[in-house]
Amino acid sequence: MLEPHGERLVTTGASWFGVVNHYLGLLAATLGRSDEADARFAEAERTYESLDAQPWLVRLRHDWATSLLVERRGDNRARAPQLMEGAAADLRFSGR
Repeated sequence: MLEPHGERLVTTGASWFGVVNHYLGLLAATLGRSDEADARFAEAERTYESLDAQPWLVRLRHDWATSLLVERRGDNRARAPQLMEGAAADLRFSGR
């Protein structure tokens, strides 16, 4: 039901909870759909970058890396440290 709304932002007006694609990526990763998870995470990353949402980029990259580590597929497992390092660099750069 959420699939058509992947690019929408989740908000209550007072609080912001990120983009739907981020959560769809987590769901796909949980269900073992690694290609779909990667596509959703990549879409969420583009959205956060376009909004200059640094804290959400850090959170996304951490979630993405964690899903890759859990998945335990060769080349994906090697990408996880790169995502974690990118998240840490973003965190240091933003001063948050």
